[in-house]
Amino acid sequence: MKIIIAILVFSFLMIIHELGHFLMAKRLGIKAYELSIGMGPKIFGIEKNNTLYNLRLIPFGAYVRFGDEEILEEVEDIEENKEIFSGDDDSKQNSTDFSGVNTVEITQKNREKNLSADNNAQRSLGKEITTKEVSSKEIPSESFFTEGDEFMKKPPLDRIKVVIMGPIVNLVAALLLIIGGIYYSGFPTSTIGMVSENLPAQKAGLEAGDTILAIEGENVSSWSDVIRGLSNPPESKIVELLVKKSNGEEKTLSIQMEEHEGRYMVGISPAFERNLFLSIKYGTLTTIDQSTMMLDTVKQLFIGKANIEEFTGPVGIVTVVGEATEAGWLSVLFLTALLSLNLGILNLIPIPGLDGSKILFYSYEAITKKPLNKTLEMRLTMAGFLLIIGFSIFITYKDILRIFMK
Repeated sequence: MKIIIAILVFSFLMIIHELGHFLMAKRLGIKAYELSIGMGPKIFGIEKNNTLYNLRLIPFGAYVRFGDEEILEEVEDIEENKEIFSGDDDSKQNSTDFSGVNTVEITQKNREKNLSADNNAQRSLGKEITTKEVSSKEIPSESFFTEGDEFMKKPPLDRIKVVIMGPIVNLVAALLLIIGGIYYSGFPTSTIGMVSENLPAQKAGLEAGDTILAIEGENVSSWSDVIRGLSNPPESKIVELLVKKSNGEEKTLSIQMEEHEGRYMVGISPAFERNLFLSIKYGTLTTIDQSTMMLDTVKQLFIGKANIEEFTGPVGIVTVVGEATEAGWLSVLFLTALLSLNLGILNLIPIPGLDGSKILFYSYEAITKKPLNKTLEMRLTMAGFLLIIGFSIFITYKDILRIFMK
């Protein structure tokens, strides 16, 4: 059950991330060839508004594939009607394996309308296509989501909007989850929610539903005021409380404080109330505080001062999710919010292979009016992927050691 919940949490975070890319692209008029939920073989799919919506076998993750539908339809027609091709077995294999080709070029040569694919070595795939003429186009394969011809034709600023929207959705989701969790939990009030038996509060006549108005003559308006007032009793250890009973009557009660294990025990707990304004306020402050802590951790990592024992990978997160599950769904909610915040912030870091690097590359293009050298970009992206994969393997190894050393 713990593993299932962990998978659902991971999938939720990745799905909303990819939806951020997808919806912004749609808004900007960029064609999205495919939006897939899960990985592996397709088990169900529908086509709507020139986009394939697929559900895949492995219920983990999601991805968006951008591309020019006209080209993709042409390739699909080729796959469905192999008889229009001629050539050896090697060329037929290339014609059907569209997903494995890093770079596909459809060119027009001498007005003969021939189709060719360029995957570092150009091979002939067939004879004349008689259905329609295909213009010269290129669909490069990129990192986290595939960037197609329609995408790359857009101005750099539009591409930045598409890329940045994934992390932004994660950040907004984290904020909303934290606000929702705080709202559901409620805020402690100066009204008593529960009175413990055989402790000073019950002996003094306090009851659930009583509202504490003042302690030792000092007005009380919040539960923090109650804690502060009861934490410093006079030398007599007798504290006077002005309370409003549930029937509206105001009474003054005296509590004989009792000390247990170095601290005073009264035996009351607060009633909680839900307040949307305060939930938004404290939810926002909590999100900012957590973001600041995460950024500081990243900074410490880059300057070599971070404690590697504080980091955890997928295996460790599954363990943490399991612990949160035992604590209740509210703990899972807050943990999901923190993971979403983490995912959003990390993806904005300009490490090649992450969304932040794409934002940096397209910003360079917007400033210089020319794109970054593709070879350099691919090498940087590959280096970034290797760095991320290597770090993930190392952290996973540490997580496994923690589990077996417990």
